[in-house]
Amino acid sequence: MVTNRVLLVSSLILNIIFASSPSHGNELEIAPTEVVRESVGAPKLEVWVKEYLSAKRPQANARWVHRFALVSDLAEQSAGQPVFREDVSPDQFNRLGWLSLANGRNLSWDMKLNPPPTGRSLTPAENAFRVGDLDTIVIAPDEGNWRLARLSNEFHVEIVAELPPPKKMVSKSLKASELSTWLFKQFNYDGVVLDQKGPWVLVGAAAARLKEPGVQALALKSSEEKIFVASGDRTGLGILSLVSIGGGFGLFEIVLLENDETKILPGTKLIIEKATRERSVSP
Repeated sequence: MVTNRVLLVSSLILNIIFASSPSHGNELEIAPTEVVRESVGAPKLEVWVKEYLSAKRPQANARWVHRFALVSDLAEQSAGQPVFREDVSPDQFNRLGWLSLANGRNLSWDMKLNPPPTGRSLTPAENAFRVGDLDTIVIAPDEGNWRLARLSNEFHVEIVAELPPPKKMVSKSLKASELSTWLFKQFNYDGVVLDQKGPWVLVGAAAARLKEPGVQALALKSSEEKIFVASGDRTGLGILSLVSIGGGFGLFEIVLLENDETKILPGTKLIIEKATRERSVSP
C-alpha cells in the first residue's frame, strides 16, 4: 500500500513538472507529401521534416526567421510582460508555410510557470525567447513602424530592423495571410535551405509559393548569413528543381551550382519562380 502511494505521489509530481515545462512544440502540422516529379533515391519528405523539426530545429541565433511571437509591446525592462497580439490566429498562420507563429496565450502562461532559472537574470522579453523557443519577436504596435527583435550572442534582446507596417491593416487588425505576405516581402526572398542530403535539399517556404505550377528555385550567393536580402545582392549561386511538397516544406534537387560545387549551406536563401523564366548563375 505504501509503495502504491509513493508511486502515485511520484506520478503526480512528474505530471505537474511536465505540465509546467516550456512548450517548445513547433506548432506546425506535417502535411501529406505531394510528389511533383520522380527523383530516384530521393529521401521521403515527411520523414525528413520530422527529423528536422525534432533534431535540427533552428537555434535562436540562426540567420533566418522561423519561429516567432507577435507582440504589441515587448516589455524590455525587468517589470511587466510582453503584450501578445491575438488578432492573428496561430493555427491559421501556421498552415500557410514553414514559419511558425507562437500561441501568445500559451506562451504567456508558460512564462508564468517557468520563471528564469535561479541565478540567471533575464528580462521578460529574454525569458520569452527562452520559454517559447523563439528566434524572433515581431513588435507590432497599432501605431508606428514595426520592429524585429532577436537575441545577441550574449543572449540580450536587440532590435535588428525597423520596418513599415503592413498596408492592409484594417481596424488595427491583420489577417494571417497578410502577415505572411508582409514577412516574406521584408525578407526579399521566398525560401531558405534548411538541410542537405546528397543532391537533395530541404527547403522552408510559403506553401502557396511551392504549389505554383512549374516552379524552380534560384539559390542566392553568400546569403546564408543574411536575415534580409537586398535587391542588389540577389546573385545566383545555382538552380534547384522541385521534387515534392508538404505544406511549407519542399524537397528540391540540385540541378546546378557554380564552380561544380555539390554542397549548399544551410540558411542559403532562395527565389522561387516559374522555371520558364530565364535565370543566370555567376560563372
